[in-house]
Amino acid sequence: MRTGSALRRGRARRMPPGTGERSRLPVLLLHDLDPAWSTSDQESAAGAVAELEAALRAVGHPVVSLPVRHADLEACLRPFSPDGQVVLNWCEGLPGLPRSEAPVARRLAALGFAYPGSPAGRPFVSGC
Repeated sequence: MRTGSALRRGRARRMPPGTGERSRLPVLLLHDLDPAWSTSDQESAAGAVAELEAALRAVGHPVVSLPVRHADLEACLRPFSPDGQVVLNWCEGLPGLPRSEAPVARRLAALGFAYPGSPAGRPFVSGC
């Protein structure tokens, strides 16, 4: 589980208004929030996600936070189109499925979502 310590070590820098379209790239922040975790672990994970979301917003990205609380990733993503946004995959796995971090990335690719490290057929815009 992520603790957000990497976010606490640095500060998000504000970009000047009008610095380009990349700063307004919509981000779908995908993260696991397993109901089987203890309350304190869930609160810690939610806090780290909130820090990341705030940092992305601070540099101009519209962000939708999408917690994954069950193993049906397709159902979680169904309301979203693969076009017009990038997925920041912060899922360490699917709840109830051990060692499922890699399958999350494969499912994102199969569904056509762009994400950092996605296959060549689905370009990811860097420099965000």
